[in-house]
Amino acid sequence: MSFAPSSSPSSSVPARSARSARPSPRPPERRSPPVVPGRLAAAVVVLAAVWTLVQVLLAVCAGLVPADRQGLVTASVATSAYGVATLALTAVQVAAWVVTGIWIQHCQRFAGVCGLGRLADRGGPWAWFAWVLPGISFWFPFQIVRDLLHRVRGRARSRAQAELVGWWWCCVVLMAVAGNRSLLAMAGLPRHEQAVMLGHETALTLLTGLAAWLWIVIVRAVTRSQRELLAVLSARAAA
Repeated sequence: MSFAPSSSPSSSVPARSARSARPSPRPPERRSPPVVPGRLAAAVVVLAAVWTLVQVLLAVCAGLVPADRQGLVTASVATSAYGVATLALTAVQVAAWVVTGIWIQHCQRFAGVCGLGRLADRGGPWAWFAWVLPGISFWFPFQIVRDLLHRVRGRARSRAQAELVGWWWCCVVLMAVAGNRSLLAMAGLPRHEQAVMLGHETALTLLTGLAAWLWIVIVRAVTRSQRELLAVLSARAAA
C-alpha cells in the first residue's frame, strides 16, 4: 500500500494567498504632452507694458509737481498723484516678479518634457530668487534668460536674440542703479528738488521703455520657438 500526499484544500490556501499578495504590474506611466505656456507669456508681456505706462505716469506727475522759489517740491494734487503712482509701480513690479517666475518654471518644465533638459544655468528655485537677492541679481537673471533661449532655439539660431538679452540686461541694470534714490544723495543732488525729480523720472522712463520693448521681443521669441518645437514633435509622433 502506497501513501500519496493528499492534496487537501487547506494546503492550496497559502499558495493562493501568496499569489494574491503579489503586486500586480502597473501600466507604464504616460508622459504628459508638452504645453506651451502661452497665456503666462502674454501675462508677462502685459505686465511689462503696464510697468512702462505707470513709469510714464510717474514722469508726467513729476513734471506737474509744483515747486517753490527755491525749486523744492511743494504739496499739491500732483504730489499726491506721484505718491500713488509710486505705490502702483511697486505693485506692478511685484506682480511682474511673480508671473515671470512662474513663466520661467513652466518653460523649464516644457524643456524637460521635450527632452531638452532643465535649465543649465541657474535652474530650479533661481527662477525666483535670482531677481531679488542682493549682488547675484545683477547677473543670474541674465544667465537664466540666455540659457532659456539656447534651450528652445539652439545656440546657433539664438545668437541674435542672445545679443538682445545682453542689451536688455544692460537696461535693467541701469534701471536698478538709476532707481536707487540714495545715489542721488551720495551724488550731492537734492532728492526733493523738482528739476532733479523730473530728470530722474525721465531717465527711468526711457530706460524702462527700452527694457520693456527688448523683454517683449525676447518673450515672444521664446514662445514662438516653443510652438515651432511642439509642431515638429507632433509631426514626428504622427509619422
